Formats: sequence, C-alpha cells, structure tokens
Amino acid sequence: MMKKRLLSLLVLAALFLFTACTEAPAAPPATPPAAPPETQEPGMMTFELTAEEQSAYEAISADKDDSHLEGLEPISVAKLYIQSLLDEDYETEYALYYTSKVADGEGWTLEVHLAIPEDDRPT
Repeated sequence: MMKKRLLSLLVLAALFLFTACTEAPAAPPATPPAAPPETQEPGMMTFELTAEEQSAYEAISADKDDSHLEGLEPISVAKLYIQSLLDEDYETEYALYYTSKVADGEGWTLEVHLAIPEDDRPT
C-alpha cells in the first residue's frame, strides 16, 4: 500500500519536473520580469494554477467530486494534487486519489488518510 503511494508520488514528481524543465520556444518578454516575492525561500520552485485549474480546484475542494477533473490534462491534475498538499487540504488530496477499489481492499479510506502523521506527509 505504501509502495503504491510512493510510486504515485514519484510519478507525479517526475511529470511535474519534466514539464517544468521542458523548454518552450523563447519569446521576448512583453514586460520585464517581476521581482520574486520577498517571502519566497531561495531555491524553492513555485507554480501557478491556470484559471481553468483554479476553477476545478475550488470545485473539487468544495464537494470532493472528481467529475470536475474531466477535460483537464494529467499535468493539471498533478498540479491540483500538489496545490492540495501546499494548502494542507488532505480531504481534497484524498479526493484526487483513484479510490474506486478501496471497497475491494486496495488503498485506504479517508479516515486512515486523515490519520497519517504530519511527519509522514510530503513537504
């Protein structure tokens, strides 16, 4: 069970890093880049949700219904997952897991997920 979770996290991290490291065609910036926020720690990666992703995140945070993910790219779903971790919204994080086989003994319940100690959660 823990191996599946670790594998899922590694796949999400690899997708995120692959996308973040893929170079897009260079275009001259329309305006000079803004200075990084002073509260940001040096070396920390940041990302922003698109309007579509933010809307989906707010909807799934409200009702935990994964139908809000329809039409999103896999990288967008990974970004929503990461945002739920950053927000420490563990119920939304759980809603983003594939849980249809929990009744068959695969995976874990929301109660078990919420009981995971903070020290065992990703940072």
